Amino acid sequence: MNDRFVGVNDRFVETKPPSIAPVQHRQPVFRSRSNHNRLLWRGLWVLFIAAVAIRFYHLASHHWPAYVHDGASHASYVQYIRVHHRLPSVDDGLEFPQQPLYYVLATPFCRTDQTFDQNQEHLAPFGFCISVASLFVAFLSLRYLSSWLLRYGMFVFLAFTPAFVLASSYVGNDGLGFFWGTFCFYCIVRLNRNPQATRYFILAIVAVLGALLTKLNGIILLVALPWLLWRRARYDVIWKPTATRLAVLVLLVTLWAGGILHRAWSPANRQYIFSHAWMWDYMKVNENMLVYWLRFDLSNLILAGQTCTIALTPDEVRFSFPSWEYGNMMLGEYEYADDPVLLFCSRQLIVAGTYLLFGLVLFIFVTLLSRPLWPWQKIFSLNRTALLLIAGSTCLILAFVYTVPVMCNADYRYQSYTFSWMGYCIGRGLCAFPKSPVWRNSMIGFMVFYGYASLCLLAAIYIRR
Repeated sequence: MNDRFVGVNDRFVETKPPSIAPVQHRQPVFRSRSNHNRLLWRGLWVLFIAAVAIRFYHLASHHWPAYVHDGASHASYVQYIRVHHRLPSVDDGLEFPQQPLYYVLATPFCRTDQTFDQNQEHLAPFGFCISVASLFVAFLSLRYLSSWLLRYGMFVFLAFTPAFVLASSYVGNDGLGFFWGTFCFYCIVRLNRNPQATRYFILAIVAVLGALLTKLNGIILLVALPWLLWRRARYDVIWKPTATRLAVLVLLVTLWAGGILHRAWSPANRQYIFSHAWMWDYMKVNENMLVYWLRFDLSNLILAGQTCTIALTPDEVRFSFPSWEYGNMMLGEYEYADDPVLLFCSRQLIVAGTYLLFGLVLFIFVTLLSRPLWPWQKIFSLNRTALLLIAGSTCLILAFVYTVPVMCNADYRYQSYTFSWMGYCIGRGLCAFPKSPVWRNSMIGFMVFYGYASLCLLAAIYIRR
């Protein structure tokens, strides 16, 4: 008799098929998917190790002194704290205004019996450690992102973009700003997955305070506070915990602002001094500000192959904020046109990097159109917070250039707090059509091209120079 029938009161009824059969049938699929994910994680580990190795070579081969901005000024600030055991005042003539955290942390690496240039040799390894720590925190955050294309797109951007590698042994506080911005990003993506995790809410606040104590433009991370409060408050039964958190945050920011005003007051001049800026005629922005803000000249940027301040870079690039930001993001403020091989590699990178712009534009459209603006709870989303951080950081730089119209004030390194957020936005834009294999394979191809172009330029720098 057929095994599928059993007797019940002299009648035969059909039983359900054994439940174990489809499980046995699905096991190879699950095993294949698990092996695929494991292989992709191993690929990310290989990229991480390669990125650390490149940065270590950059430090050990002593290429870094050619890619440091105002290193002696930062070293003198550190040495002042080491000698006097206090922070300098605004009238001491040192690098100012600078928040103290980097310089206080760097004092153990400084020697009082050596010159500022010699002390840079001791501060560069500290910058290398900060760079590797930032990269490691970014790597940890990848586990809490939802797409492999997003993970690889973000990490390739942070790990192999030449400007980031060349600044990995930086003597100055921009590297520490990158760390705090990345640490804040890590805490936020963890909190997004688990809103009830109090420790990540606290760590995110610590990251914001660390940013505020590292550089003034760290104020941009305050934009993330409404999202943090809203995300954490959704699981509170009563309103008092949220009010307490808000009061504590307001108190901390008020104390920080009071400290800033106290340090910026100059008794000799009887005024607040927030910056020491110098105007050089050959770098002064004489363009109409609206034209400067909006003109994007990709063809001239490719032709120039660099974003350095000297006149060898055409004015259409130097005095165009979008062109300068895009090129400076990948190439830094360095000269490549003096060598034909370097010029070819830098042009190749600019072309390959257009996929970053494409991903960012897609992210903007998807973010603005994906959720309704009402009810008000729908306004808050991780993507919109990321977009607001990028836009706010850009507006801070534009305001700085408007106040002191010098082209080097628009360097992309001043957006160090949003490096990781920019990588996230670009990677998320690349995932705009996740169900299309043609789209996915095309984006992977562009990503590989960008990684190849980045490594080519770095190899050319190390071989030719």
